[in-house]
Amino acid sequence: MKIKIIVIACVLFCQSLSARNEKGQPAQSNLNTNQVAQVTSPDKSVVLQVLLSASGDIQYLVKKDGTAVIEPSALGVVMKDQDFAAHMKLVSGGYPKLITDRYQTQNAKRSNILYKANEQVVTFSNRDNKKMDIIFRVSDDGVAFRYFFPWITSTKTILKEHTSFSFNNQARAWLQPMSEAIGFSRQCRRYPHRLRRHGRHTEARSHCRGR
Repeated sequence: MKIKIIVIACVLFCQSLSARNEKGQPAQSNLNTNQVAQVTSPDKSVVLQVLLSASGDIQYLVKKDGTAVIEPSALGVVMKDQDFAAHMKLVSGGYPKLITDRYQTQNAKRSNILYKANEQVVTFSNRDNKKMDIIFRVSDDGVAFRYFFPWITSTKTILKEHTSFSFNNQARAWLQPMSEAIGFSRQCRRYPHRLRRHGRHTEARSHCRGR
């Protein structure tokens, strides 16, 4: 993969996820790590913490109402000639900035959308003193982040992606099943789906019918 500016985004809808450790308490960060930055949502319900280990590994974790949604998970990439996944040093923790945006949708429950999120840029450097910015955004219902490399002036090759999402084994998620459309115009005409429970698993069945 060759790009001039590397951008990776992650969106987590925290309201549909819940995770705790085996004792039912919020997950704790790994040992030998220090928190170097924290970003909260405008309503303070979602918290993203950025961690840096003694060996220079970058991690992040996400909490919703004090409950761990994403446990400590790795960040970073490896280029053909630069490593941004290990031996990293903090340059700046940055400061939060409120981002607002308005847009319209035609096929949604709401036509006029107001987006609000707090943005914070955390800067790291590797062994060669090359900088990597991680731009975090935290809204009331999720988080997003991307990598930015201000020093890049030509095409670079990514060899390995270290970004991960570590969910607790007790995490729950809501999934929308998909059914194959049949009939005229291949459309599903009957909705919603019927759910049947089998122990801990839920089976979704739907009915699609043509005109």
